[in-house]
Amino acid sequence: MEKAKKARERDCYIKPIKAWKLMKAADEENMTTYIYGVTGSGKTSLVKHYMIRQKETYDLFDAETLCAEELKLPSVKTRRIVVIDNLHRLAWDNDEKLREAVLALIRREDIWLILSGRCPVLPWMSDARFREGFYVIDEELLFFSPKDVKRFTKAADIILTEEMERRLVGLFRGYPLAWYMLYQRIRENDKWRDWVSSIMRRYLSGHRIMCGTIWNFMCMTSGNRRCRSF
Repeated sequence: MEKAKKARERDCYIKPIKAWKLMKAADEENMTTYIYGVTGSGKTSLVKHYMIRQKETYDLFDAETLCAEELKLPSVKTRRIVVIDNLHRLAWDNDEKLREAVLALIRREDIWLILSGRCPVLPWMSDARFREGFYVIDEELLFFSPKDVKRFTKAADIILTEEMERRLVGLFRGYPLAWYMLYQRIRENDKWRDWVSSIMRRYLSGHRIMCGTIWNFMCMTSGNRRCRSF
């Protein structure tokens, strides 16, 4: 039973086909990969599941606490994979040493560098992007398509009527986190509407990144008529 449960949880990850192909191409060409999108779009999951599938190990750094000294990595005979997460934190950071350390990794042939954050390619990386070449994966390549939704609901054993699926596809707009939250709540309790509503409302209040239709869905399911769209 426990093995079946773990297998089901693992299989619920829906591989974004186009993003995965770009990861594969970047891997084969050892070219810097820049992944960006809103929180919950699946950036970290893409990297994690790709590495698991390829049976690769990697060094993970968080830009929030990163310093230049940490990126002075010794040369190795075999390729090293380095992932820097939360790269958007460096958008307003004027630490020239840290910027140069990141650029130095981009230029190294013994390192496959994967950069992940919430914003498009940072301006101070533009020159390196065109000189060295980047594979860029944006959030549109990470969001669920209608076909992905069907794959997800099947893998997660979520039974929806055609009308429910149509409405959720339209309201969630492919946002992966919303679908995974729905799955987790259904697993825990069938009273998922209020739970998704309350969690997403807090999330939206903190990040203010989702479209008004999703906010309206949260209000609708909670019965709160005082909510308004962004």
